[in-house]
Amino acid sequence: MAVALLEQHAFGSAISKLLEALRTQKELPICHIADSSIDQCMLLTKLDRFCCDGTFIYDQGIRLPSSATDSGIVAAAILFNVALAYQGYAYGHKEVPPTHLLEKAKRLFELAANVREGKDDALFPFAVINNLAVIEHKLGNTTKSIEYFEFLAHVKNAVLLNDEQHCCCAC
Repeated sequence: MAVALLEQHAFGSAISKLLEALRTQKELPICHIADSSIDQCMLLTKLDRFCCDGTFIYDQGIRLPSSATDSGIVAAAILFNVALAYQGYAYGHKEVPPTHLLEKAKRLFELAANVREGKDDALFPFAVINNLAVIEHKLGNTTKSIEYFEFLAHVKNAVLLNDEQHCCCAC
C-alpha cells in the first residue's frame, strides 16, 4: 500500500505508512519474484522519470517479495522508500523545495546505503547515489553533487568497459 501511495504522489500518507512499517516491519511493499534481490525488485519499474529541471530521479518505490526475510533488504527498502517520499514531498512544493525535507531524505538515503554497504547490489547503490547527487544540487552543495555524479559516470564507464572486454560476439 505504501508504494502505491508513492506512485500516486500521496507523499505525506506514504511517509506515515512507511515510518510505521519501519517500526513494525509488518506492512511491506510486495513484488512477486521468487528469490529476488533488492536489485531485481527495482528492475520491475520503468526508469523514465525526471525532475522538474530535467535531472533524473529514481522515484519508484521498492516492492519486496512476500518471502523477504533478510532484515537488511527489508530495512534498506523501507528506508529508501521513506527517503523517496520525503524527496517527492519536498519537490511537490511550488517554490524552492523545503531544506528540512531534503535533509531528511538525504539522511534516510544515507542510512539505506549504510544498511546495504558491502553487499552485492548494483542498481540500489546507483539509485541512492544518483538521488543524493540531485538532493545535494538542490541544497546548493554543488561540489558534493558533482562528486556524486562523477562517481556515477566513473562506475558506468567501468561497467561498459568490463562489458566490452567480455563481449563474445563479433563486435
